[in-house]
Amino acid sequence: MLLCRGVAACSTLSDLDLGWNDLGQHTMHGFVHWVARCTSLVDLHLAGNSIRSPCAARLAAALVNCTRLAGLDLSCNLVGDEGAEGLAGLLAGGSLARLNLSGNNIGYQGALCLVAAASHAPGPMPVPARASSCWLDLSWNRVQG
Repeated sequence: MLLCRGVAACSTLSDLDLGWNDLGQHTMHGFVHWVARCTSLVDLHLAGNSIRSPCAARLAAALVNCTRLAGLDLSCNLVGDEGAEGLAGLLAGGSLARLNLSGNNIGYQGALCLVAAASHAPGPMPVPARASSCWLDLSWNRVQG
């Protein structure tokens, strides 16, 4: 919880990389609560932290408050279709320009939600060289169809 309080206290934090720390569900539950207060966050890297579907969906709901968020790396977690559906809302409604979900056990339904959301995304807020597109990585998943 000390980590969560520290992150929340950094009102000017723009980039946070907590990749490969095996944070797990318990720590992520607290982190999700605190990250919603980091409204200056531009890039968040949480690769390899054993994040599962329910936690990914809660994270997506919390990140709605982070209107400057341009990049989110959740690669090598366990997001699955349910988590992907929750994260699709970030692509459709905000500034997110880069979403890395490689290696997350996402199937056809989750990929379909993400691609549909990305194709309707209004485009990122001012991010150099990304006028109206978004980058979505779904490699190393189980997308078939």
